[in-house]
Amino acid sequence: MKAMVLAAGFGKRLGALTEDRPKALVKVAGKPLIDYVLEKLRLAGFKEIVINLHFKAQMIQEALGNGERYGLSIQYSDEDDILETGGGIANALPLLGDEPFLLMSSDIFTEFDLASLREYDLGKDEAHCVMVPTPQAKTRHDYSIDKDNRLIPASEQGVTYGNIGVISPKLIRRLIGKRYFRLVEALDLGVSHDLISAELYQGPWYNCGTSEDLKALEDFFETRKVV
Repeated sequence: MKAMVLAAGFGKRLGALTEDRPKALVKVAGKPLIDYVLEKLRLAGFKEIVINLHFKAQMIQEALGNGERYGLSIQYSDEDDILETGGGIANALPLLGDEPFLLMSSDIFTEFDLASLREYDLGKDEAHCVMVPTPQAKTRHDYSIDKDNRLIPASEQGVTYGNIGVISPKLIRRLIGKRYFRLVEALDLGVSHDLISAELYQGPWYNCGTSEDLKALEDFFETRKVV
């Protein structure tokens, strides 16, 4: 199974930290965020990686190269215009092929077992999403998981998409007529057709969108001494 890492965004909420570099290259404990993602993908047995790029794309390409130093093979899907998460995936489909792929954001750190998804069989489904408890800072849930581990519209016992999933190109192609769209639009469509399974992960998970998030991850590293 191939993996796609989303790294095209501007990272505006990080302020000055992303004025001279893309968010994927912002360092935590001396290492760029995307390095943690790539290392975990390699350890989980993934070898072929597609990374989408837009903001300061050349900096990421120069930093990561062809992936050899990570023990990976990296291809890049460059976006002249920012296509949003869903549009960026659609643009990368020629590199990803027709088989399901692992999707992961470049700005998260987690101890979720990615190897458990490497040979995940979607069957007739078009996605399998890793969900996390909704962070306190969020005002609403993304979705809920029912007793059969199906992703459904949010209820009072809702959860948040953890930016990790196995995605079939079929799901993205449902919106292929749109150039700019968010992944959530495809997920909503899949949920409406009961095409998405899900699991809840409650271990360490950090989505590094703000300086406070980066500080929380640094504190975690210090406490757990994982670096």
